[in-house]
Amino acid sequence: MNANRRNEAGFTLIEMVIAMVVLSLVIIAFYALITTLTRQWAGMEGQMEVQQQPRLAAGRIVAEIRQARDFVVGSCASPPCSSGNSLGLVKATVLSADAAAAATTICVDDTSSLASGKPIVLVNVTSYEQVTASSFSGSCGTGSPVTVSALSSAHKQGELIRRAQSALSANALSASTTLSVTSASTYFQANDSVAVGSEGPFTVSAASGTTLTITPALASNHSSGEVVQPLSVVFKLVGTQVNRCTNDCSTNGIVLADAANPSGLQLFSVVQSTLASSAAVGASSLCVVSATGFAANNRLQVDRETYNAGLVTLPDRATISGFSGACAGGTTVAIHWDWTNASRPSGTMVRVNAISVNLMTSQVNANQQTQQVNVTSTATPRN
Repeated sequence: MNANRRNEAGFTLIEMVIAMVVLSLVIIAFYALITTLTRQWAGMEGQMEVQQQPRLAAGRIVAEIRQARDFVVGSCASPPCSSGNSLGLVKATVLSADAAAAATTICVDDTSSLASGKPIVLVNVTSYEQVTASSFSGSCGTGSPVTVSALSSAHKQGELIRRAQSALSANALSASTTLSVTSASTYFQANDSVAVGSEGPFTVSAASGTTLTITPALASNHSSGEVVQPLSVVFKLVGTQVNRCTNDCSTNGIVLADAANPSGLQLFSVVQSTLASSAAVGASSLCVVSATGFAANNRLQVDRETYNAGLVTLPDRATISGFSGACAGGTTVAIHWDWTNASRPSGTMVRVNAISVNLMTSQVNANQQTQQVNVTSTATPRN
């Protein structure tokens, strides 16, 4: 009887205290686990968010670089710039259907790189025809219509279309803001973005007769005959924002991302130099002022395409096979040609045909931790 009563007496105080302590420890452990998981999730979510903006921006820029025909990297003290915080692209489109001789409407894949009232060129490998694009209206079976002055010859689907370029008609000195070009008012209009040789982007303030007024001023000297060409798109770091502009970035920039320069880098970079001495057609080597950054198997572009009297002179293409020591005024780069079109004088641009895009972003996450990510992408223009 006494044994049964003892069994019915329940837990002692000590047993209950022990149970409560154990239960408290379990609850504390679960709370610590939940807190840790929450912090980890916040950190991971913040990392994903901080990566998203620069990756999307870099992806957009890379996609447009791959559509470009030519480019300039800007914002350095001594152009041509190997790195800078602005990039100007010369974009092109193609005929989406055959165009007959005397046609006044052509069909193109995309009209965004063209300008109403300005001349365009229809390029057939090494020859071209120049006409004026008066409007983007009419009808097309495929693509977008462009109303043009009557074509003098027939053109095939797939031919390249781009805005026509001009050239300096006199030397232009460093610090100049007015340039003498072949028919400025024909080729350019206020707020156009342009490149002068390998320098730019610039914004056109005025185009009258043969005088082109630009901002900012030139940072280097340029020779008569150098290409002056309109840029279709400009990417520029303005403060802590990467902007995309189709003309004056101060009025029509679209923010792609909040970003800054990674340590030791600028937004855009390209490996380039100039010829220290002239290069003959088919030469087995090039003498460049500096070979810094060049490497074996890099694909080189020598000069840029030019248009004159119905003929297109394309850039030369070569692949680096090695380096052969010093030459007069520079370094000898051994090459084999992919194709070569003309002899090139000293001072001609030589560059690796690839652009690096470098972005850095940071933010403070929910845990009050500063998270930072660097994104670097490389793209090759299709030219």
